[in-house]
Amino acid sequence: MTNGRWRFRGLPLGAAIFLAGGCATLPPVPAPLTAKANSRVEIRSVYAHAAKDDVTVGGFARRRGFGFLPGGSHLHVTAFRKDGTKPVEGDAFWHPPVHHRTLISSYQARLHGITSEEIARIEVEFREIRD
Repeated sequence: MTNGRWRFRGLPLGAAIFLAGGCATLPPVPAPLTAKANSRVEIRSVYAHAAKDDVTVGGFARRRGFGFLPGGSHLHVTAFRKDGTKPVEGDAFWHPPVHHRTLISSYQARLHGITSEEIARIEVEFREIRD
């Protein structure tokens, strides 16, 4: 048998962990995020979060139709700088589909060497061949 006071001993610790986890989330990038349309892949969502010296871009994409995508196909992420210098590019890693029937997959790319303050805009597009 348990006493009622023993049940709530972990409550303050759990609340502290919950609040600390909420404070540790990365801030979103204030730049506009665009997804270029394609006949093979529909990019459903795009998000970007700033880390210390890089930016993480991710979201969900859906294959159109049930055919296989060519080998080397990927989502390409480009971050354009505010000062107009060379943009930072990266390829997104695909994850297995979340739902088999809808063919929705998550993707994520990490852009190194750029901070969120330097970004003018971010574009995500599908490419059929490896760069």
